[in-house]
Amino acid sequence: MNLLNDIPQIEFPYIDTRCEPVFWFTNILINEPQELADYLLDNGIQTRRFFYPIHLQPCCNIKGDFSNAELVYNKGLSLPSSALLKEEEIEIICQKIKEFYILTPDS
Repeated sequence: MNLLNDIPQIEFPYIDTRCEPVFWFTNILINEPQELADYLLDNGIQTRRFFYPIHLQPCCNIKGDFSNAELVYNKGLSLPSSALLKEEEIEIICQKIKEFYILTPDS
């Protein structure tokens, strides 16, 4: 996270201080997640969009206001994450993200 703190377009999901999460993914919230995902893929870096909200899946057909689920789905991008990632690989990923925002500052 520290390598991306200086990018104002990136928001990190809120973690309640009462929780002790075990992170499966490294997640960010941004306005145009697919554009960044495409840019990173063009640079050899795979990402993943957030899981599709259950209430929007045709098999569930759940009615109600699930605006938080929709918000994080629409803005969410999971970055590469593995215990095997080397520090230099993490730095490269973060550098490519910074390059994206230099090239497309309005994103």
